[in-house]
Amino acid sequence: MSHGKHIKRTEHPYHAEQRAREEAATLRSNMMAKWLESERIVSLLRSIQPTASHTPDQLIEEWYKATPVFQENPASSNPYSSYEPPPTSIKPVFHSANEWFGRYFTKQAQSFGSPFIEEIVSTRDSFVCTPVSLNAFFFAALLGGNTFLGHQVVFFPPEDRFYFLDPAVSAFRPTSAEKLQLVVSHYLWKCAGSCSNKVSIRPLVEEFTKDKVLRGITEKAKAILECDRSFFEGLDGRVRYIDGKRLNPADGPSHRQFATEVIARQQGSWLTISEAYSQYAIYCRQKGLANISPPEFKSFMAVEILDTFNLKMRHDVPAEDGRQTHGWRDLACLAAA
Repeated sequence: MSHGKHIKRTEHPYHAEQRAREEAATLRSNMMAKWLESERIVSLLRSIQPTASHTPDQLIEEWYKATPVFQENPASSNPYSSYEPPPTSIKPVFHSANEWFGRYFTKQAQSFGSPFIEEIVSTRDSFVCTPVSLNAFFFAALLGGNTFLGHQVVFFPPEDRFYFLDPAVSAFRPTSAEKLQLVVSHYLWKCAGSCSNKVSIRPLVEEFTKDKVLRGITEKAKAILECDRSFFEGLDGRVRYIDGKRLNPADGPSHRQFATEVIARQQGSWLTISEAYSQYAIYCRQKGLANISPPEFKSFMAVEILDTFNLKMRHDVPAEDGRQTHGWRDLACLAAA
């Protein structure tokens, strides 16, 4: 009995090149689809401003590679990252609002419970599912972002405002509670449009999109999405982009920058803590920095001035009204910017 030799077949160079082109085209198509899907949400959070006519391909590619979609399956689309029904489906496939939100925001549902309390009423041939009560804690967590699309939103208490990760600038940009409320409304309407006729969608687009409901969600989001100062400061801090300026977290906290850039020795001068804080607030607004509270400023600056100028805070600095207050001698604010 003869045994045939195993012949290793090699792919013709032309076919290999053609296959490589097809795979590259598929990957780019998936990449652009994900980018556009992400932009539908992120664009709601941005302020209107002059922008480039197109986004550089390199930036889109970097964003795509950073998302779980690419990391888990770089050659194809992850169905759990899409808000559209599967392309082979003609009719909506979701038979409850909880099913839709649970599919795309699984972690939030696991942590905070079902998005809605739903009432199911049987009919002669089927049933009708009606969302009757909204879980504000779930939706507050939802505003933290869809991880499948690389979204992230945080609340920064020192500035009393929200920030979102904008892939267009690869940094965190400030946004408002009102814009986040638009995001919630967007998801509610998207859910309504993806549900079958077995779902009563009126509460989704009428009751739950009222201002009072949406404000309650963003108020809870302040606690659920709260981050501390280290999120934007220090070597591991995130970069921010405010008024066209990139804020490097390695530059140090705002009070330290203020002491270094604005305060200087001036023989015979007096600098009260009140005057210093007033100039500090102006400095932070101009630089787009997070300002700390007056009590924090007083405490931190006592240490900062001692380290920088070797001067202790005094209690006998003359104020404008003639009374004595806290501050320093031989120091002055030479500029507010």
